[in-house]
Amino acid sequence: MRSNWRKEPVLGFEFSTMEGGLKERGSNGQKSRWIRYCRTVSFSEDNMSPYWKDALFWYRKAALQGDSLALKMLRQAADCSGIRKRAMKGDAQAQYLLAVYYYHAYGTYRDVYRGNYWIKKAAKNGSKSALISVKRHSPYSEIKQALEDPDCFALPVFLPEEVLGSDMAKRHGKLRRQLIEETEMGTVWGKYSGLDFDATYHEALAGIAEKQYALAWLYDWGQGVKQDIREAFKWFTEAAFNRYAPAQAELGVLYQFGISARTTDLEMFDGKERLYG
Repeated sequence: MRSNWRKEPVLGFEFSTMEGGLKERGSNGQKSRWIRYCRTVSFSEDNMSPYWKDALFWYRKAALQGDSLALKMLRQAADCSGIRKRAMKGDAQAQYLLAVYYYHAYGTYRDVYRGNYWIKKAAKNGSKSALISVKRHSPYSEIKQALEDPDCFALPVFLPEEVLGSDMAKRHGKLRRQLIEETEMGTVWGKYSGLDFDATYHEALAGIAEKQYALAWLYDWGQGVKQDIREAFKWFTEAAFNRYAPAQAELGVLYQFGISARTTDLEMFDGKERLYG
């Protein structure tokens, strides 16, 4: 195991910030104005492949202690490995599935370029799902042109059941109500979201691994404290190095999917995007 958690790569990422909003129509001659409603902080890295090894490292550490999330993610990695072997042998359906896995980071890291490569490979080999996907996203009248254009990206249209709801990045940041169940966060949310921040912070400083893990979630969600994604990852890492299996598994998730944290200033779309917290 690494000897110094402060050297953990997850703490050294550069962050990129993207803002979105709604344009409010002006009235009575007033100009319209732009309302910021969301700030997303994420990895600025385009290539997540170097961090896949780190994800597996932490999944395996947690799995040795029987952590259910880590075991699930390792099973997905094994599924992806099997599909990759079939795809390499020319199986068109496996090639399409591998494209889906790369697009959705199922059992591997997210890589849209590899996903695009495999979906076109599958289309050339006769996969109906791949052909439909390429046609739907192609600006060309002839599918052959789309397959030969490296800048023409095709998103998979048909998703297998195992991929639906598998985006664990949604576990982090302000949680929308419907995502609590979708991301298997019900138990974690119920256990930690109502904790007193100050008491948890002092217990975490005392070196109690579970409290360090709990503190990480409080920072992550912005519960009882201003949301601070860097502090969240610092405490996830601290708990992981203290051999706390749930924290080790969560670090694996962070490496595999990248960091995603949301803060919301405005309830929008008639409350459909209302957040917890």
